[in-house]
Amino acid sequence: MSDVPADDYRIATPDRFWGFWRLLLQRPFTWFFRMRVYGAEHVPRTGPAVIASNHIAGIDVVVLGAASPRTLRYMAKAELFTYNRILAWMLRHAGAFGVRRGESDLEALRLARRVLQAGHALGVFCEGTRQQSEEIGPVQPGAALIALSEGAPIVPVVIQGTIYIKQSLRHPVTVMFGPPLAVAQTAQRGKTYREAVVTTTAELQRELERLQRRTQAAIAAGRPRDLTGVDAGADA
Repeated sequence: MSDVPADDYRIATPDRFWGFWRLLLQRPFTWFFRMRVYGAEHVPRTGPAVIASNHIAGIDVVVLGAASPRTLRYMAKAELFTYNRILAWMLRHAGAFGVRRGESDLEALRLARRVLQAGHALGVFCEGTRQQSEEIGPVQPGAALIALSEGAPIVPVVIQGTIYIKQSLRHPVTVMFGPPLAVAQTAQRGKTYREAVVTTTAELQRELERLQRRTQAAIAAGRPRDLTGVDAGADA
């Protein structure tokens, strides 16, 4: 029996689950939310990867899943699995597993590492909680900790627009993936590992902030398909 979340499912596997929802929702999302996705080519097509996103609305899970070219196994707040049986079933078959926020959840970290060891892409909302604005909040060390433990690249991604959907259902949504941050596997104990977690977390913070500026610049320019003409200052 596998201890990788959802790897034991034979019919409603995460790939089939997300494939169904992409088929059902991707075109409606693109039309209804006028969703524009940039940089999806930065997501490695195979092998372990940590997809580290900001978080500004509850629908971000579905938006990121629809935008990603790969199936994501999400770390989700443990409370979601207790709301009702249908939601819990859907989360498990989507490959999600619970994490207790605000405390050290060693079991969740172990499962996250197993997801990467199995060659899957792990989705993480790296600020640890939903933000009250589109600005990037303080990035927590979890994404770096997990990536360093397995030597998996971190793909930063910024979502903009979903925070306004409650006020306007047709508000445009923009998703921008950035180039992967190379991460070398580091022994979990000792000063070197702790310093690497701090350094990688700071690098991820900077890259998310850069992507947020670039995304806003693209929005201001009318969200062109080609970003060549977008204000170069956004990358500063």
